[in-house]
Amino acid sequence: PHLQEMFVFNFVFQFTFWVLVITILLNVIFGIIIDTFGELRANHTFKKNHMENTCFVCGIDRFRLDTKGNGFERHIKEDHYMWWYLFLVVYLNAKESTAYNGWEQYVASKLKVDDFSFVPRNSAVVLKEVQEREEAESKMMSAKISSMYTTTETLAAEFAQLKEVQVSSHAEISQIKETQMSTLAEMEMLSVGFRRESQTY
Repeated sequence: PHLQEMFVFNFVFQFTFWVLVITILLNVIFGIIIDTFGELRANHTFKKNHMENTCFVCGIDRFRLDTKGNGFERHIKEDHYMWWYLFLVVYLNAKESTAYNGWEQYVASKLKVDDFSFVPRNSAVVLKEVQEREEAESKMMSAKISSMYTTTETLAAEFAQLKEVQVSSHAEISQIKETQMSTLAEMEMLSVGFRRESQTY
């Protein structure tokens, strides 16, 4: 009986250990591993998407450069080719500081204090041209709108004058009608007076 109790206790203990450790804890560990890999994959996808669709130098996205510039691929290979900037840094480090020209001196002084403000951030020459063109178009549109507004105001003033002329002409017409009516009444009274005089004679 004592061995049988030990067997039952041992069986229950081992079964409980198997259920808790093997089933639950391993599933928790596998879940953590799968979540970590999913997060790593999402981060990798985000970084890859950012690298493929954003200019490394200026940080402008592909959509903006494709729609408002000369195209993203042309921009990263001609306008902001990142290896040219690296070449510039290596070139300035290799060159004697006494042989720098004006802009080389400027860039070298910025690099000495870890200031990268000489690198264009959120700006490109192509987009500046487009922006200037859009600003010129918007100025033209505002000028046209202001001229239309002035024309409308002039037309409104002329319409008001015409209305005043119309009102005054209506007043003159009604005055003429009243004069006609009074003249007709006087003529009728005269004709009645003539009739009476002719009857008395």
